[in-house]
Amino acid sequence: MGFFEGSIDAVDTQTATYRIKFDRAGLGTHSVPDFEVLSADPPETMPKSSFIQRQRPRITYYSTPPRPLVSFHHGTHLDNDPLIGGSPLRPGLSATGETTSTVGGFPVEFLTLMVQLSKILSHKKEKISKLKDMNSQAEMVTSYGTVKLK
Repeated sequence: MGFFEGSIDAVDTQTATYRIKFDRAGLGTHSVPDFEVLSADPPETMPKSSFIQRQRPRITYYSTPPRPLVSFHHGTHLDNDPLIGGSPLRPGLSATGETTSTVGGFPVEFLTLMVQLSKILSHKKEKISKLKDMNSQAEMVTSYGTVKLK
């Protein structure tokens, strides 16, 4: 037991382990669970205040695109066309249907990573809660004998 420095050779996402080659002579390479691995570098963080203080462009949701100057006598076939008919586009979408590179002033890639991180953390939180329950049940069994489990 103790702290040993090494470098990560591979990551196994199926078993949530890292294959680490240790720097200390005689230790070699071992698979280590992810919860036992700690980075020597400080984590890269972003303060909450940067999100609060950041100037974000305000989107006007009630504006419509400019009306065309050309008038059509029998333009009923163009009524459903958002560019010619003058109906407003949804905010955040371009005329080609592709999403813009920012939403609310934040890059889409960053927001995607934040959603993925949030989902991963909530999943890990559930797993930790289950492990705590299982641990407390195991402690009761060992201290009181057999106990009826759920």
